[in-house]
Amino acid sequence: MSAPSRAASPTSPDATTTPLRGAMSQHGMRPFALAPADGTTVENPTGGVTTFKATSDQSSGGLTVIEGVSAPGEGPPLHVHREQDEFIYTLDGTFRVRLGDDLIEALPGSFVFIPRNTPHTWQNIGDGSARFIATLSPASVEFEEFFLRYADLPPAERGPEAFGRLAAEMGAMEVSGPPLAQSHPLIGSWRSRAGRRVVPGASWRALRFHRTRAP
Repeated sequence: MSAPSRAASPTSPDATTTPLRGAMSQHGMRPFALAPADGTTVENPTGGVTTFKATSDQSSGGLTVIEGVSAPGEGPPLHVHREQDEFIYTLDGTFRVRLGDDLIEALPGSFVFIPRNTPHTWQNIGDGSARFIATLSPASVEFEEFFLRYADLPPAERGPEAFGRLAAEMGAMEVSGPPLAQSHPLIGSWRSRAGRRVVPGASWRALRFHRTRAP
């Protein structure tokens, strides 16, 4: 992956976007295409980078699409989107995803739908970097600008407090709890069980999780 770049704003078409001929969508969005490494890329709060694949400006407010890379053990705080539904498709690595009070394992190729107003978060539980595509519908300029503002912070000023403060200032999301590493710390090894729905009770012990109640 190319080094993080701020050469183009995600709220305007990237220089590497290739317009295609075709009719507009109902949102006024014209067809376009990006090569695999194209799109504005910035450092993100989970030890990796976020690349904007489609923005509010490009989609006339229809959707925001990002490709995210996360370092091992990392993930965002528990949060809520009040005005957007979210879709996550995992590409590389292994995630666990919290949806309300449930946890699921997400192997490469997993699809997760998160309706608006659903408290959610995720964590990279693999040994290497993990990668996913996330889509917000409709688009969120505030969500896009959140990542730009966070990336502009000096490294010493980044962290959970900065995440929560910027999220509130930008109106990007509502932070409602800590990351999974704090609320549901892993104990022992993780045994892959694709598509397994994790619920409170014996299944927690079987999967060798230690469960604590999130604030």
